Amino acid sequence: MSWSEIFEARCSEEALPELRRRVQERLRQGGAGEGLVARAGLLLSELAHNAVAASRRPEPLRVTVGMDEGGVHLSVECSANEDLEALQLALDASGVLPSPESERGRGLWLVLEGSRDLQVERTASGGVRVRLRVKEEA
Repeated sequence: MSWSEIFEARCSEEALPELRRRVQERLRQGGAGEGLVARAGLLLSELAHNAVAASRRPEPLRVTVGMDEGGVHLSVECSANEDLEALQLALDASGVLPSPESERGRGLWLVLEGSRDLQVERTASGGVRVRLRVKEEA
């Protein structure tokens, strides 16, 4: 059975733990196993923290989560400035990702290790949307 749900939260660090809790609870209700729920929560946290840091307007952070024949899909959308596009540049360049031991950039490494089919796109309103599928096993 396929399903998808949209969650919105204030674009602030304080709102992120509750957003993560709500998304993970929906995944459990939708039939996802605990390992997949935990991995999706980690990826959501990394993307949402980056979105809050890059956001340029006080518009809500929008998260879409769902399950279909391809597994769990997740997207994070915000009113980010051009800085978030550096994520796409890092994805396109070979050999530029930091190691997991690096002080900075570990979030990108975690996102890439825990996901597949990662896409970064500009929205019609000028924001940024990051879409991915959560890997069954990292």
